[in-house]
Amino acid sequence: MKTKYLMTMFIAGLLIGTAFSATKINPDLIIKDIKIDTSTVNKNNKITVIYTIKNVGKTKAPASIAKIDMKANGKTITATPTTPTIDPGGSYKGVATFTAASKNNYIFNLTADYNNGVLETNEKNNSNTASFSFGKKF
Repeated sequence: MKTKYLMTMFIAGLLIGTAFSATKINPDLIIKDIKIDTSTVNKNNKITVIYTIKNVGKTKAPASIAKIDMKANGKTITATPTTPTIDPGGSYKGVATFTAASKNNYIFNLTADYNNGVLETNEKNNSNTASFSFGKKF
């Protein structure tokens, strides 16, 4: 009886240990970098957002969907570019172009895997923000 009880405890411990350690080996997507290319704003009102999504997790991240919100004048314009698979430690550089409707202050919020399609180690580190002023001061 004692052996059966100890065996059950050992197996339960393995299962619990496996459940907790599995979360440490998932992919983990972060927004490593956001840059605003302002070279075309004065020519044709285009704002180009160059961003880098990095997988700081231990396993390959499957393809996912990012979300970029451009906010100005109380309005939001959204782009949802696809992110390809990213190896552990690898990154993906993407580009999105928006049209600046007028001279204004613009806020860009970028979220990797915005719909949580990828099971990650940390789901709370997927966003980053950048600001840009076109003809106005913040």
